[in-house]
Amino acid sequence: MTNHVTPKFVFTGDSITNYWDIQNALNIPASLFKNTGIPGHTTKNLLNRFNKDVLAHQPEHVVLLIGVNDMWPLEHSPYYRGKILSEAVIKSKLLAQYELLIKRCLEINQSLIICSILPTDLDFSSFNTERNQLICDVNEQLKTWCKKHKLIYVDYHQALVSEDGLTMRPGLTVDGLHLNSKGYDIFTTVLRETLEKHHISLT
Repeated sequence: MTNHVTPKFVFTGDSITNYWDIQNALNIPASLFKNTGIPGHTTKNLLNRFNKDVLAHQPEHVVLLIGVNDMWPLEHSPYYRGKILSEAVIKSKLLAQYELLIKRCLEINQSLIICSILPTDLDFSSFNTERNQLICDVNEQLKTWCKKHKLIYVDYHQALVSEDGLTMRPGLTVDGLHLNSKGYDIFTTVLRETLEKHHISLT
């Protein structure tokens, strides 16, 4: 019978987390973390699996990055063929579901580290400006909740955004959404510095 090892961190969310080589990037032993990011997942998807995939591991810290896939209903695209929704409706649904994720953590005194949604720059999209403004608006609310509940906020957005304050900087992604190695280097540095600032060790 194998002994259950409680990880120090559970990193969860969508493809940005799933594709990240956490062990090598952070130089952290595999036994100390779980990566439960699933490509394409939205806040609703994560809410449905949050207890089983995240909280059941009883980690010291949950590192949460989710939300960009909630915004596909702005337009039809290679990623989405469903019902088109307004920016206001998307924002309302996303934040309502995100707030429930936070509530579940607060109810059991689970340490939660909230990460900003990353900026985008999608070649095929006619709604880059709207999407990126929506990302900024959601991130502002996430910051507000972090202050209110004394949670740690990881500001990836500020480190990855262009001078316009909206768009992903050139050269940091493979497709305007998913980070390349240079993008992940910045991403890793931001998280490492934020954890150090809050006296959270990676080992």
